[in-house]
Amino acid sequence: MSLNISIMNKETNQKELNFLYNSVDFVCSNSDAEGFGLATAEALMAGTPIIATVLGGLQDQMRFEDENGKWIDFRPDFPSNSYKGYEKHGKWALPLWPTSTKITGSIPTPYIYYMYPDKKSLT
Repeated sequence: MSLNISIMNKETNQKELNFLYNSVDFVCSNSDAEGFGLATAEALMAGTPIIATVLGGLQDQMRFEDENGKWIDFRPDFPSNSYKGYEKHGKWALPLWPTSTKITGSIPTPYIYYMYPDKKSLT
C-alpha cells in the first residue's frame, strides 16, 4: 500500500478548500488542545470523514452517544469524553483516544489540558 500525504501551508479560498475536502479520503486533526476544530468542521460540511483526537470541540463533531443513543451531554462531573466514557460515535469519525495528558496554565487560565494519542494510534 502506498500513501499519498500532502501538507499545505498557504492560504486557500473557499472554492479551493471545498475542492480539496472533496478530493481527499479523510481529514486528520492530531490536535493536543483544541477548542473547536475548524478544519474538521469544514471537512464534515463537505461530507469528508475525520480522524481526530478526542478532546475539546472535536468530541462534539464525532457525535459520541450514550447508552440510550442520545448525544452525550457534558456536565461539571463529566467535562470530557477523553477517557472513553462513551465509545459509540458517528460513522464519519475515527477517534484518536489520548494516552497521555499534560496540565499547564497561567494566572488567567489556571489549567489547560493537553492530550496526546500514542504514535501507533495516529499511524
